[in-house]
Formats: sequence, structure tokens, C-alpha cells
Amino acid sequence: MRLARLYPSELLAESMAIAERCRFCLDELKYEYPSELVPQGHTPASWLRKLTEDGLQRRFPAGVPSKVADLVEHELRLVAELAYEPFFLTVHDVVRFARERGILCQGRGSAANSVVCYALGITEVDPARMNMLFERFVSRERNEPPDIDVDFEHQRREEVIQYVYEKYGRARAALAATVICYRPRSAVRDAGKALGLPPGEVDRMAKAFAFWDTKIPPGNAVLEVAAALVGFPRHLSQHVGGFVISRGPLAELVPIENAAMPERTVIQWDKDDLEALGLLKVDVLALGMLSAIRRALDFIHLKIQDVPAEDPAVYAMIQKADTIGVFQIESRAQMSMLPRLKPENYYDLVIEVAIVRPGPIQGGMVHPYLRRRRKLEPATYPSAEVKRVLERTLGVPIFQEQVMELAMVAAGFTPGEADQLRRSMAAWKGFPESHSASFALLVYVSSWLKLHHPAAFCAALLNSQPMGFYAPAQLVQDARRHGVEVRPPDVNASDWDCTLEAGALRLGLRMASGLSEAEGRRIAQAKPYASIHSLGLNRKDLRCLASAGALRSLAGHRRLAHWAAAGAARRDPLDAPAAERLPTLAAPREGEDIVADYASLGLTLGRHPLALIRSHLEKRRVVTARKLSTLPHGSSARTAGLVTCRQRPDTASGVIFVTLEDETGNVNVVVWRHLSERQKAELLGARLLAVHGVIERDGDVVHLVARRLLDYSVLLGPLTARSRDFH
Repeated sequence: MRLARLYPSELLAESMAIAERCRFCLDELKYEYPSELVPQGHTPASWLRKLTEDGLQRRFPAGVPSKVADLVEHELRLVAELAYEPFFLTVHDVVRFARERGILCQGRGSAANSVVCYALGITEVDPARMNMLFERFVSRERNEPPDIDVDFEHQRREEVIQYVYEKYGRARAALAATVICYRPRSAVRDAGKALGLPPGEVDRMAKAFAFWDTKIPPGNAVLEVAAALVGFPRHLSQHVGGFVISRGPLAELVPIENAAMPERTVIQWDKDDLEALGLLKVDVLALGMLSAIRRALDFIHLKIQDVPAEDPAVYAMIQKADTIGVFQIESRAQMSMLPRLKPENYYDLVIEVAIVRPGPIQGGMVHPYLRRRRKLEPATYPSAEVKRVLERTLGVPIFQEQVMELAMVAAGFTPGEADQLRRSMAAWKGFPESHSASFALLVYVSSWLKLHHPAAFCAALLNSQPMGFYAPAQLVQDARRHGVEVRPPDVNASDWDCTLEAGALRLGLRMASGLSEAEGRRIAQAKPYASIHSLGLNRKDLRCLASAGALRSLAGHRRLAHWAAAGAARRDPLDAPAAERLPTLAAPREGEDIVADYASLGLTLGRHPLALIRSHLEKRRVVTARKLSTLPHGSSARTAGLVTCRQRPDTASGVIFVTLEDETGNVNVVVWRHLSERQKAELLGARLLAVHGVIERDGDVVHLVARRLLDYSVLLGPLTARSRDFH
């Protein structure tokens, strides 16, 4: 009826006639895999078999175990039945390219259940160390393409993406889209702009909402419009790495468009739409830890396969939760779990990675497992078959694969039926063992690097930023606590990246905020320099270096460096600067230098800022992190520190975990929901946060449960300390 009031009846009738002639159905779209990866004389099946057999010989030079050979035959039969060979060949080709270019990569997720993927070099989980359940990855009953997630170094992933575009052409390869919907903060911003509010007022209104807020309370007109927007699509964005590659033009199957980024094409549908049509999606994902591991190994001239397995000293370090910077087990929740679970071997790490997850936590599996591990209760099993499935986790089903195996041994399900059961159990969100096994490998390697090569590990983390839970300031503080000498950036000593100097860590020019990378790399390659004039930099870059203290070897302290830089900016050759004597300028006070360090470098190599104001804190009866760690369970305490991290896990029922840092160490603070809602301004806004609370101790794990929060940021003056929040 609404259309009839807007358009003439003859136009509507003609529209209906055209619509009735349209008989297209989405089921008519038929996806075909790329074909050029199969050499002449081979079929996809024969070529996949050859690559698999060649890979097995490399993986098992002493001979392929019979168990592995049987698994391979089972997998290849099922792959052939479902005609998925081109999918495996496509992913293998991408991984092959990355390895030839020296780009560290590793498959994860359900693909780690595949011996074929292991043989092809797509995954690194040795079937001899794990129980493999291929139907978690490929299932006859599921009847949909398998999903292989491959992580690449995050700073080199674009090379892989462009290889895919170059090989298949942008007409045949495109990234999937993801639909971004309005949340309260973005809804308030757009509503405020649309209604003409000043930008400053819009910003203040938007910042009143935290990322976890889901509703907008009633109020003014802006909030009413914003509330109506929440949940509606805002725009299409690029998927994190889901590639669709086809045999013919993609435009014949799906709508595509040029991405905002150059040399990229995007499908206008999201990943769920693609899966519904059965379109092949290869996930080319980015992982910062792979960048850091590759860089650290380059520093010490090793390959990842050279890292010795099962080093007891590594597990001793992990058990103490000395894991700042380590992959996966550096979060507050993981660091609290480590002294309780006390991992002793690789499979313990597999469990550790998986157990601090929504599924095991919400399913009530964490505490039973810990009690059995501590020998506080026995592990019991209703039958020998169930024991075989659950013995590796002491009778507690932690992994999705175990749920499938239980259905098979206890209820007679086929592997495919068991996978369907897993997918239908939405209320039970177990973690995939295969995914955890892939991540556990990187946990161990990064832990080994941190223990045995702390300077190289810290340098690699700094060169791979942004990544992880911790900002550069905390990474450097931790390295220094582990005996690493850290030297400041200097134009006569630093490269662009952080480097090693006779065992010490030299900060790179990349740490100088605002310095252009092109100029930073140029001057790093041409060092040493006799004067600031010979750097040939413009005024902006010279100011950046002066602010970072990187001109000390040429000009002295920061004030002298700024004076010298002001007269040494690059200019016409006929107007070369004249040599002049530097004026007598007093050196900055210690506090001024520390403020300048944080402003330019994001860290300081001088004393910790709180050491300078400790007397003010003592007057407020604030104790240090070291003192707090000695207090008994249940005692009241006051402490304060720079906020380095705020976390709000989905499993914590609105609890926020805050990490504070002072000159003696870190304090772990628990803020319950009622307090976080009452003191949101202090919790989210303070740079220096004071906490009055109660000590909660469980063995070596100590928390301060907050009762009151105070913002002491005024004591820091202009110091800008950055924290890593809610990621």
C-alpha cells in the first residue's frame, strides 16, 4: 500500500511482471576450485598424495609410523570422497610461498587435527604428540568446505596477500567482508554529528560509554537517536584475512568492489554468507608473536626447529608466572593460573592455553581439574573407554575433541555425527584441542627465548609493536629486572630497529615518536656523524631526535640538543649554517627528563616515575608492590601505581582486572562490577591509580580486591604513561 501511494499503478504492475519472470535461486551458484596448482600428468588427488608422501618423508626421515600412515590413508580417502583436494593444494601453495620468502607461518585451529596438513607443512602439531580427530576438521556429514587458518608474521602478511592477488588476479581473488554494527559509542558519535553538536561535546558524550556497554539510557534527543541506531549495520569492513579464490571470475558468483586500501578487492558479503554458499575461504591471518619469534631467532642465528624441546628451566620459569611478553600466557588470568596448574611439559601447556577460556570456565571444569592435578581428589571414570578419552585431562572434558570422542565411545556416534553434536551444543563452548596444541608450540618457543635470550626477545618484541598485552615501557622494565642492560637511542649507535650490542639492548630510532621511518633508516645506515649538521634532516625530524635524547653524542643533554637542532635544519646549500658556540644551558632536572622520555619514547631508562614521588605516596600510607606481596590473606592495604593494563574478560561477569606498576614491581587489582560502575571515571581515566582494598592470596598468587579507587594522576604532572586496555 505504501508503494501504491508513491508510484503509478502501471509501473508497479510492470515491476511485478519482471519479478515473476525471475527464477534465479542462490543454489544455482556453483563454486569451482582453482585448477592451475595441479601439474600436467596429475589429477588433484594424485598431486595431493605425492606432496603428502614427500612431506611425510621430511617429517619422519627414519620411517613413517604405522599409526601416522593409517591416519593419512583415512584422511586422503575422505578428502577424495568430498573432492576437497584443490583446497589443500591452494593453502599449501600459499604456505610454500611464505616459507620461500622467509616469512614465519603456522596453521592453527581444527586443521591441526590433520596429518595431511602436518605433512604439507601447513601445521606444526606432530601427530605423535597428540590425539588426532580428523572429523573435527573435515566431516562427511557436515558437507561444507574445511576451514584452515594460517597465521603469518603480522608485519609481512601483506606480502602474502599480494602474492594471492598476483597469482590469481583481482578478478578471481577477494577478501571477505564483515558487517560492522553500531555500538553505543559509535552510535552517539554519529547521532551527535548528524544533529550538529560541536565535536568536543560529541566526544565527551561518546567517551561516557565503555566498550562493554550495550544500551543507551534515555536522555536528550542525541541519546534517543543513538539508542535507535544500536545494533544496526554501520558499514562494511574487510574480514581479518578470509580470502575467496575461484576458478572463474568472482563477479559471476558474488558482488565485489575495490577496497579502501590500495591493490585489494573485497566481496560485499560477509563470511557467513560465503559459508552458506560453500565458497572456499582461505584465512590469511596476522600474528604478532610470529614476527617477534622470527626476529629473536635471527638475533641468535637459530631456526625455530633448533629450539630444544622440553627444557625444565623453561617450565620452572612458566610455573612462577614470569611470562611478561610470552605468547598466550601473559594475560592476568593466565598468570594467575600458572602457579596453580604448574605446567611441566608440552601437553600441560596445551591444557593451560585452553583452560582459561569461556567454555571450560563457564562449564565448571577448571576447579575440578585443578583439584585432581593437586591430588586433592581422585580422577574417576565410568568405563575403560571413557578413561581412554579423558585420562589426558584427569577425567575432566576440557576440549571439543573430547566431547566428540565421548559421543563415539559412549553413544556409538560416527565421527561425523559426533561433530554435528559438537556444533549443536551451543551452551557448551569447549576449546579446540587442535587450536590449543598449535598455540602451545609458540608458547614454549617464546618462553625459551625469554629465559635464555632475554635481550634478543625484548628487542624482537619492541621491533614488532604493536602487539601483546604490554606496552614497550613494561617490556623494557621486565627485561631490566632480568639483568638486561638497555641503552638509549643514539644517532651514532642505533639502527632503525632495536639491536644487540655485546649482549646489551640498544633502543632503535624507531622508538623516537614522530620520526619518519624513511629518514630514520637513512641516517642509521650512514652513521657515524661528526655534527648535527651532517644529519641532513628537516626541523621536524631533528626535533623528534632531540626530544628522544638521540642527539646526546653530538650535542649533549636535551636542552642543548634542541638548541643545536634549531640551527641545523636542512636548508639550501648556499645558505649553510654557520658554526657557533653552544650556549650555557642547564641540564633538565631528573623529573623533566623522565617526562620527556615518556613523551617521546613511551618509557624511561632512568628511575621509575613513582620513585620520585614516593615520599608523597608514603604520606598517604601507600605501600609498594613489593611490600604488598608480603601481606597476609585478608589484610587491608593501600597501594598505587601507573596503570599498565585494564582487562575485562567475557567470563568474569563484569569484573575488571587492573595491573599497576611501581618502582618495585606489579600489583594485580580486582575491581568488582558494582565498584567499577560507581567509580567508572577513576577506573578508566586515571594514569596513576590508588587502590584501597583487601589482600586475596592463593599460594603465590596475590590480588588486591578493590574497595575504593582514587585518581592520583595529578602527582605525575605532565607525564603521559600509556596503558594497554581491553584487548
